[in-house]
Amino acid sequence: MSNDQLEFAHNPDGSVQRRTIVSGVAWTIPVVAMASAPPAAAASLQPTLEFVNGPYTIAACGTLDDVLIHATTDGITPAPVGTVVTVTVPAGLSLPNGLQTQDFLTDVNGDVVISGITAARSTTGGPVTAVAGTAAAGSSISVVQSGVAKQSINQGVVATWSAVPADAVPVGGGYFLTPGGDLYWQNDLVASGVTSATGEDAGGFPNHGFLMQNGVAKQAGEQVVPANSTWSSIPADAVPVGGVYFLTPGGDLYFGNDVVASGVTSAKGEYTDSGWLGYFIQGPVC
Repeated sequence: MSNDQLEFAHNPDGSVQRRTIVSGVAWTIPVVAMASAPPAAAASLQPTLEFVNGPYTIAACGTLDDVLIHATTDGITPAPVGTVVTVTVPAGLSLPNGLQTQDFLTDVNGDVVISGITAARSTTGGPVTAVAGTAAAGSSISVVQSGVAKQSINQGVVATWSAVPADAVPVGGGYFLTPGGDLYWQNDLVASGVTSATGEDAGGFPNHGFLMQNGVAKQAGEQVVPANSTWSSIPADAVPVGGVYFLTPGGDLYFGNDVVASGVTSAKGEYTDSGWLGYFIQGPVC
């Protein structure tokens, strides 16, 4: 319905002017169709693999508890029964087939349960991986050493030193050196920060250990490194070879602070009733 009205007005010359006044018009804004766009397609969900109960720890020469791996098609839905999952363990460990790699099949829950992973005597473990199609997962297996330091005389074991760490290496004379640089004499920690060492039975005298500690050549007693046991002339890269002998990578053989020979390729020193003896192979000096 129109609400237009007529209004009459007089012009200056006396004529009548008619104007139309528009009133009550409802102004409307055009409605723009704002169809809600469909949500962006969700990112495609990918198959997944997971080591459910890792990381893992096993004793040397031991058997690992069950390893559980879960596989899905989209992060939620279990993988179909019989999906192949290939598992690889680090060197020194064996899967049930006796090898480092073996294929396993998922069950109705998308799970793989592995029993019977074993560790060799001398291994530290490492990464364990699983692959199924485009999905992959990783974890780790640590091997704990459990050896005990002992001494034998001829065929019999005569002493056990339980305080020596299982990963220590015997270097002679009742001395044991750990990978972390701790030097033990029997159950006693003699020195730390040791890079190389050798020890020997001094034939009725206290046993001697010879070592490089923080780049300095030293002699250790059975429980301590005496204050006057340092030979400052021996290069920091020398290695103790027994007795008071130290051999450098360049072939210089030291006895204490003195160079005994050059061009030496290998050497071994020891203490006897005749004194400190050194045995070595000396090649040409270039």
